[in-house]
Amino acid sequence: MLLVNLGLLYMAATALVMVHAEDYFRSLFPPGLNEQNEPTGTNGVPAASLGACPVTLEKAMARAGEFTAQARIDYVQLYVDRAGNTVWKVLTRKGAGDGVTEVLVDANTARYSVTKRDGYRRERFDSDGQPAVRYTHYAKMVKGLHTGRFFGPWGPWAVTGFASLALLVSVGTIMLCCRPRRVPQ
Repeated sequence: MLLVNLGLLYMAATALVMVHAEDYFRSLFPPGLNEQNEPTGTNGVPAASLGACPVTLEKAMARAGEFTAQARIDYVQLYVDRAGNTVWKVLTRKGAGDGVTEVLVDANTARYSVTKRDGYRRERFDSDGQPAVRYTHYAKMVKGLHTGRFFGPWGPWAVTGFASLALLVSVGTIMLCCRPRRVPQ
């Protein structure tokens, strides 16, 4: 019985930490960096390379417009990827929670790749005409289940409530198990 309650105590505590992880660990990730320690703003694209790019902003937006019609553009970014290629990145959202479309257009060759994210599903295809790659991001789904985000906006509050209740029950049961027993006379 004591071992079961210690397990319940551990699960409740980890659920509370995972639901509120962004609040607890915000100081680990300064505002200028994301979780992969990559800059979130401009990352040093030389001004000389802007004029040398055959694909301009207008061409990149026209290419992205084929996939993002009637969508609100969140941002357009010109950056250098890990391979050293200059890339236009256009990110759009259809609406609150309706999904994200990310179009990457190579600023030198005009090749593109499109990633559509909707909840836990991903769909990716590129300019080679290769078939779409569709997959479900199971790690994010399990994390969403554990944190309650899988169940919508009230999910984290429900997980917090159930975890708090489980903490109270498990601590009370541990106290009852550990107290000295009275021997009947």
